[in-house]
Amino acid sequence: MISLGQGGHVIVDMGQVISNSSGNDLRVYQFTGEEPVSLYAATSPSGPFTLVGFRRYCGNRIPGSPGNWGFCDFDLGEGGMASARYLRVEDGELYPCLRGDTDSEGADIDAVELLNP
Repeated sequence: MISLGQGGHVIVDMGQVISNSSGNDLRVYQFTGEEPVSLYAATSPSGPFTLVGFRRYCGNRIPGSPGNWGFCDFDLGEGGMASARYLRVEDGELYPCLRGDTDSEGADIDAVELLNP
């Protein structure tokens, strides 16, 4: 699990080329909560990164899972991409520290899954 912190991000190398298929191509899992995330994709680790989905709430629940785990799905086609290998998962919360009365908030990313291998 990685906590992105307010406005933070992580770049994930999926280890293979992801091709756009019909339906959703990727799933981002959150360890706790349902904070929104934005997903960008690229063919190179240095970019340029293309926006795939903006501030998507990861509030879908995993049936039978303990705790407050959730996920959200993305389709490379939403960003007009035929393929990608590198993903930038970015915290999408706006002013979470004010709401949570903490020094650092942000999405807690547990995993990124390829749905159409």
